[in-house]
Amino acid sequence: MASDGAATVLVAHTDQDSVELVARVAEGAGHRAVRSTDPTPPSVVETAVHELALVVVLDTRSTSLEEVTAVAEAFDARGYPAGTLLLTDGRVAAEHALHSGANRVLVRPFHQRDLVDALDAVLHPDRAEPPSVPESESDMPRPLPMGSGHAFTDILRMGRQL
Repeated sequence: MASDGAATVLVAHTDQDSVELVARVAEGAGHRAVRSTDPTPPSVVETAVHELALVVVLDTRSTSLEEVTAVAEAFDARGYPAGTLLLTDGRVAAEHALHSGANRVLVRPFHQRDLVDALDAVLHPDRAEPPSVPESESDMPRPLPMGSGHAFTDILRMGRQL
């Protein structure tokens, strides 16, 4: 499952297990992952610039929408080309997240492939469909049964949710 262009991806979350899970998916797609357990805007911006990250993955479970906006504004002010992928829960939260400055929003539950596709969409916005939010809860992906062969889904069910 290789991406069509390797990049540095910064994964910032207060939970080390969540950081590791997303980082491993990014690495599996051929990207270089930088891990951080400090999702505060100053730390995220400085780490992204220092590590030359082109994608920053944040999560509404550890980062507020105001902080996502602060990160996006700091990148704009510096003229830094990083994009932001925000992981969130539910359609309403995703809708608000799209207005926070995030380039892409990924709504739980999602599969490993969805995460890789979202990373690629942030890296290559010219090739991606415009960001959108599921029309209703019924349009959102449904979890697969445990033991379905989708290791990413099974890991999430074992308590290591993103």
